[in-house]
Parts: sequence; C-alpha cells; structure tokens
Amino acid sequence: SLCPNPITLIGNPLERFYTPIRTTDIKWNFEKILIDHTGQPRKRYTPAFKPLDMKADVQNLVQECLKGYQRKVKWWSFV
Repeated sequence: SLCPNPITLIGNPLERFYTPIRTTDIKWNFEKILIDHTGQPRKRYTPAFKPLDMKADVQNLVQECLKGYQRKVKWWSFV
C-alpha cells in the first residue's frame, strides 16, 4: 500500500466478539423476530429456526390483526 496504516493492531482480540449478558439479549444476527402491525415484537426465534416454520405464526398474527381491524370497521359503520 502507498499509505500504510500507522496502527497495525485492530484491537483487543478478546473484545472482538459479542457476548450476550442477559437471556433476553439477541445472541446472533440471524435471530428472527415476528413483529405485529403496530411494530410490537410478538415472538422470537433462534437462528436455527427455519423461516418456513414460522408460517403458522405469521398466519395467526395476520388473522388476529384482521379481526381487530374488522371490529373497528363494524364499530365505525354504526356511528
């Protein structure tokens, strides 16, 4: 390189890896979180969980959201 970096050490090797502290901390960037229509997290999946296995949970959440929407529509239609 024409202009070498004056610092050759990237950092402390022991600080390069993220270590979760609490059981609620995200352990890895491939964890999946199912979010509802209001932006609230509803369910969390491990990195090993296959996305296609989430299908029933996604369908249930969509149905739940639709039921809430239909209740609002019915209430407003009588006003």
